Amino acid sequence: MALSKDDVRPDPTSDLHWSDYRGAIHEIFAVNAKAHPSRECVIETATSTSPERVFTYQHINEASNIPAHHLVSNGVQRGEVVMLYSHRGVDLVVAVMGTLKAGATFSVIDPLYPADRQIIYLDVARPMALVVIEKATQEAGPLSSTVREFISSTLQIRTEVPALQLQDDGTLRGSDNSGVDIFQSQLSKKAELPGVVVGPDSTPTLSFTSGSEGRPKGVKGRHYSLAYYFPWMAERFGMTEKERFSMLSGIAHDPIQRDIFTPLFLGATLVVPPAEDITFDRLASWASTNKITVTHLTPAMGQIMLGSTEPKIESLRNAFFVGDILLKRDCKRLQQLAPNCRIKNMYGTTETQRAVSYYEIQSLAEDAHFLDSMGDVIPAGKGMLDVQLLVVGREGDQLGKQSAVGDIGEIYVRAGGLAECYLGDEQKSTEKFVRNWFVDEQRWVYDDQKRVQAAGKSEPWRECYLGPRDRMYRSGDLGRYMPDGNVECVGRADDQVKIRGFRIELGEIDTHLSKHPLIRENVTLVKRDHNEEQILVSYYVPDLQTWRSWTEQQSPGTSTPVAEGDVPLRSRLQMFDKLTRDVRELLKTKLASYAIPTLFIPMLRFPLTPNGKVDKRALPFPEAADLLGDVT
Repeated sequence: MALSKDDVRPDPTSDLHWSDYRGAIHEIFAVNAKAHPSRECVIETATSTSPERVFTYQHINEASNIPAHHLVSNGVQRGEVVMLYSHRGVDLVVAVMGTLKAGATFSVIDPLYPADRQIIYLDVARPMALVVIEKATQEAGPLSSTVREFISSTLQIRTEVPALQLQDDGTLRGSDNSGVDIFQSQLSKKAELPGVVVGPDSTPTLSFTSGSEGRPKGVKGRHYSLAYYFPWMAERFGMTEKERFSMLSGIAHDPIQRDIFTPLFLGATLVVPPAEDITFDRLASWASTNKITVTHLTPAMGQIMLGSTEPKIESLRNAFFVGDILLKRDCKRLQQLAPNCRIKNMYGTTETQRAVSYYEIQSLAEDAHFLDSMGDVIPAGKGMLDVQLLVVGREGDQLGKQSAVGDIGEIYVRAGGLAECYLGDEQKSTEKFVRNWFVDEQRWVYDDQKRVQAAGKSEPWRECYLGPRDRMYRSGDLGRYMPDGNVECVGRADDQVKIRGFRIELGEIDTHLSKHPLIRENVTLVKRDHNEEQILVSYYVPDLQTWRSWTEQQSPGTSTPVAEGDVPLRSRLQMFDKLTRDVRELLKTKLASYAIPTLFIPMLRFPLTPNGKVDKRALPFPEAADLLGDVT
């Protein structure tokens, strides 16, 4: 039953325009390249040892046509996986677009991942082609012998590009191992696409997300959503072909698709930093110097951007955050660094393919007090064009019903652009990608049939279209509708743990921790102590400047230790002992005694995964000697 017109919640029976396919991103890019061949497309900024490299739309379009023809001529079929051994830079853009132009599916191996994880990716993906980017080999080393052994003994690779590299003049090379380059026979075809037909249900991407027992799951993407939201986003957020986008996402993390595809759709410029500039003391300066106007960040990567307060990033107009909870305190810090920037907190998962909802915060220049009345956690907001965030009851008589405003339920994402499934895991796919039980989807099938009849012919892409499917992705995130219809994320359904018989929400602990004025970042985990008993451990990063002032007020006349460099864990425990005690006292006023963490571990900064998220596995657990017999 449809909702009343004054209900702030989305109507789960409404039409989300399932057949409004915008076209394939690589085809749209090729049109842009033909229209504006000399426009700057990708810029690799200068390093301490090499100058800036600038490539036009014509360079990237023609270069990516070459591997596309190579893959097709070597028997790679539509939808088959091409694995890219990758490096952040223009070569990755060429390899991605070349794979898509061949009608194939790209997946990425990050050289920073351990060999065992790389083998899992290969085992799940079963690629038919391998593209090795030369800079990945130069900077991280070649694929290990164990990975090579797995490839030769287990996979059936039809072709390998051993050393893809775009030269400064736009010439593409694939191998320096013989007298004739592997791409030599395809150079004459660089002006044209291979002409492989794809459609909304073709598979352009295979992305990986965490799985049970530590084994990543492969998520099959669909062409539908790669370009669907860009026209709306351009209009809604005022983005044009004049934008300069940063490339900061982890190269094997699905947000890298957003970094690449958004500027290429708009006809804008993608600016790539060298690794030496993605640091706490240099990233903001890099963004300012290179006049970045749009950036995509995880909250953890945002902390790197906020590592310095100067120079101001006056050029930055749009900052899109996704991947974790975004806090008001960090938004305020970014506003000080980039006063003209509007901040968007986005919500999405690998399974939704794109960030599919947003909550926008006005820039400091527009409204200096916008954040003042907000809570500590920025809402996930509302769905983008033709996307709905449905909060659904999880138990009792509310099971399967849309939750009332203020009631906590599980967030389901309803959209036409969801990923297809988990590769090779039908049971998990059925559990997470569910049919919309609020409406009979035959309504949309009938509407689509009428559309085809009215057109008098069937579009070519329909051979790669399964028809309208009204599906929802069950996120596992908990949320609630706010009175204005925005959705607030309150934690994970699987973040509820049971210790000594008590159910505890880790997200609740972290929310209260984040409100402490001296805490910049924090995360709470369940660990096993030396007796193999489960305990709660909270890790936190203090705001050092505020902490020094606070310490001097607490003990006037005493010198405050300098917390810089690699401070040993035992020294950190001693250095921040007073702060830890203060944090514990705060939590005692907010939580039941059984929910107070046993240990608090201060960190100068959190370790990050190559994808820009907090690397929870790398967080240290103290030895008994570090605690000095005193658990604070």
